[in-house]
Amino acid sequence: MNPFLTTAYKSPEYFCNRDKETKRLMSAVSNGRNTVLYSLRRVGKSGLIKNTFYHLSKTTDYHLVYVDIYNTYNTDDFVNEIVNQLLKIKKKQWFNKAFNFIRKFQPTLTFNPIDGQTEFKFNFSNNQEARYSLDDILNYFEDFDTQIVIAIDEFQQITKYPDRSFEGFLRSKIQFLNNISFIFSGSQQSIITSMFFDHSRPFYQSAEIMKLEKLEKEEYFNFISERFAKTKKLIEPDMIYDILDWTERHTYYTQNFCNKLWGKGIKKITNDLIAQVKNEIIIDKEKYFIELRHLLPPNQLSLLRAIGKNKGVEKPSSIEFISKYKLSSTSTINSALKALIEKELIYKEEDRYKIYDVFLSRFLQYN
Repeated sequence: MNPFLTTAYKSPEYFCNRDKETKRLMSAVSNGRNTVLYSLRRVGKSGLIKNTFYHLSKTTDYHLVYVDIYNTYNTDDFVNEIVNQLLKIKKKQWFNKAFNFIRKFQPTLTFNPIDGQTEFKFNFSNNQEARYSLDDILNYFEDFDTQIVIAIDEFQQITKYPDRSFEGFLRSKIQFLNNISFIFSGSQQSIITSMFFDHSRPFYQSAEIMKLEKLEKEEYFNFISERFAKTKKLIEPDMIYDILDWTERHTYYTQNFCNKLWGKGIKKITNDLIAQVKNEIIIDKEKYFIELRHLLPPNQLSLLRAIGKNKGVEKPSSIEFISKYKLSSTSTINSALKALIEKELIYKEEDRYKIYDVFLSRFLQYN
């Protein structure tokens, strides 16, 4: 099996370090503290949560629930996602009690076309009915003897619901729960930090703040080196450092690169083989960029290309930058910049604007 996973969490063996972060999350859960976890996209938030759940499951009797609400668009979707994940807890006594309680809401039985799993669909006539149902469900699970931990990934999604007051409603219910701990995870940093740092927002200072940074270079170096060695493949140290520099230590892109490299089936890794993988990635991104050309307005596309050709741009609206890349006016640049951030194509880190997709950035630098 390829030791460099790019999809679901499997076990600590395939998970790179994060010992301190895992212990911190476990401590927060064990002591009943809610936590907000945020970082760039695909740096490893979901993996960290599932790694924490893995260790908690070995040492405690907690009921652990992971909910990804990225694809929810309203209050109904949120309640449906929460309930269906609660019912996936693999404990017979829990399921029987939960099912008997939830069926009073008269859900419709459906099948998920992606994984074939049985799911329940709740049809609420309005937002108020959905709220009442969620309130009943949370209060019901609050009465269980065993502590429940609910991790809500992409939590900032609730700010996009048509029901604009749902954020305040949810906070008003969560603050009175003693038997349920929450981990709120988010990747849109500006939104998630505003939710918990802005004193005018309902969730202000309601959770312990934890920012997940990129893995340290030496930690990732050791992980990659050990995985190649354990599978009897030879790779020189300078090659690993080259990979980490090329992927900027971004978890998803580093894993993806190493997955492709290991998958070549070659026992001794060479610089030519690494160059081949780089070239394949760049060719793939060329196809993606062609699609972007049809989706983005010319001003946004031009700005994206200009930022991508650099490792980071501090002042994209400066006269020097505009002149160098033959861009439009300052006002047009600022408008395009805002749009690209909203579309999660670029982000701002340490006063520099960068492209989220490291491989796309490499493609633009090579072209």
